Amino acid sequence: MDPLDTRYAAVSATVSPAVRTRVNYRYWLWLVATWDGVLPLLLWVSPAIIGWLWPNHDALIALSAVFVPIAAFFARVFAGSWHIYGNFCSPAFRQFQFVTFVFGILLMLFLDALILSVHGIIPVGEQLQLVIGLSPLFGIYVLFMLLAMYPGREPIPAGELPGTERIGNWEVRR
Repeated sequence: MDPLDTRYAAVSATVSPAVRTRVNYRYWLWLVATWDGVLPLLLWVSPAIIGWLWPNHDALIALSAVFVPIAAFFARVFAGSWHIYGNFCSPAFRQFQFVTFVFGILLMLFLDALILSVHGIIPVGEQLQLVIGLSPLFGIYVLFMLLAMYPGREPIPAGELPGTERIGNWEVRR
């Protein structure tokens, strides 16, 4: 039996229908914003940072255009797989998430490599036009990652359900 099936069965067996669940939207959006918003921006400005730290080392900038997207790809594979495995979705949906995730990070590998490779070739003003022109592909990537990183409905910890009171829009009774 697949370990994902056993983990999902174990979680679903311990969660009775009466237990309230929720989607942790804050965690989900934070995950997508940092890994899929901040990380690409840092990657895309890395040639400028390398050029500032080590001026007149064009070979180092060219090497970074090759190795930085590959390193980011493997970091995304590791972190994304870990998050998909640890979510509260069914095994079938996790497989869908993983396929979506792979398409997304392959698209991002292409975008990272393209944007980093034009650093010394295209003037800075035109690089911004390239990034704006590629923004629809970046939007598709973010959509893929929103689907892939959906955390599922997690049970609410017992410590957050004291007595009978309202938590947000929920009326909780013991």
